[in-house]
Amino acid sequence: RTTSDTIKSLPFFRGCPREFAEFVDAHTSRMVFFMDDVLVKEGAPGSYMLILFSGSASVKKGGEHIGEIGRGDIVGELAVLGLVGQRSATVTCKEICDVYAVRRANLSEALRRHPDQDERLRSVAAKRMRRDVENQTQEKFMLNCPLFEQCSSKFIQC
Repeated sequence: RTTSDTIKSLPFFRGCPREFAEFVDAHTSRMVFFMDDVLVKEGAPGSYMLILFSGSASVKKGGEHIGEIGRGDIVGELAVLGLVGQRSATVTCKEICDVYAVRRANLSEALRRHPDQDERLRSVAAKRMRRDVENQTQEKFMLNCPLFEQCSSKFIQC
């Protein structure tokens, strides 16, 4: 593969040791998903993480739209790192998506070889968890505020 055709060209891997990026890249499975295909389903076990190489997808939690993801975004890192037991959201393709999958065992080996990269990946996971908590807290506050009691949850999430 050329450099522009590998995960090494994605933002997360810039600044990583070359050996780490090459190991992860060599141990990925490349897949193509089509519009409306489900990348991961909320509640399912997570034995791999996905890296979106191209395309975009919608993220839903509890059936409610909570965001969008695109090129370079990582999905499933919470489950594959063992921070949660199951997938925390459903991710559905909005268009054709070129995706790289990294199995838990391969990621664990890469992190064993490069323990300094564990913190980088956990930082991505922590940001996602923080954003999810902030969104849920803000939504609960607004749902309980009389000013917004007649508003739909979609309006509140905006």
